Order: sequence, then C-alpha cells, then structure tokens
Amino acid sequence: MTRFRQRIGEAGCEWLLQLTIEVGLETKTIQPAHMQQISVDTTVQPMAVAFPTDAR
Repeated sequence: MTRFRQRIGEAGCEWLLQLTIEVGLETKTIQPAHMQQISVDTTVQPMAVAFPTDAR
C-alpha cells in the first residue's frame, strides 16, 4: 500500500477519498449528517509469516 500511495501522491489520495465519499453519498450508503468528522484507518494486516518453530 505504501508503494501505491507514493505513486499516486497526496493529490491522488485526496482525489480517491473525494471519489469514495461522492459515491457513498450518491448510493445513500452514507448521509451528509455523518460527514462532520471522517476517520481514516491506516491499519495494515501483517503477512502470515511462518516461524522456524512452526511445523509444516
């Protein structure tokens, strides 16, 4: 995801967020009343790393 964000840059990230919000409003998935505050989750799920002690 870091490479993707670096490739599209800050302007691309803002455009993507704007597009996501517009589609959400058009499809009535989100309401304008819920737009007072936006939380962006940057949590990343780690890879399934097999440790040497794990049996295969």
